[in-house]
Amino acid sequence: MSSEFPINFLIDRKTADTVVSPPFLLLGSNHRDCTLTFTSEGTTSTGNIIVEESDLPSYTGTWSQLHSQAASGFTGNAKLAVHIQIGAGMWVRARINTTIGGGGTATVTITNV
Repeated sequence: MSSEFPINFLIDRKTADTVVSPPFLLLGSNHRDCTLTFTSEGTTSTGNIIVEESDLPSYTGTWSQLHSQAASGFTGNAKLAVHIQIGAGMWVRARINTTIGGGGTATVTITNV
């Protein structure tokens, strides 16, 4: 039996500030402990990524912010794990809200138990 939990890619090797991931649904009747993993390939010296939640995936207004992460915090082929709790049945997405600079790319994954 594998002890690994499923990993879902929210953003995969992107830099542009127009990137918004498809919403990811967290199923269950309780709050979910989740791990966001930010990974750089190369230098990510500037830029920012926001992780947000909403009760509806089609909501076009401002989503509720769960976490904001500067790309410089995981630069140079590094990983940064952040632990958060998300409400049951909530939709989660990641959004690059400031262009990732420095020549590298950013990947964001989410794993929940």
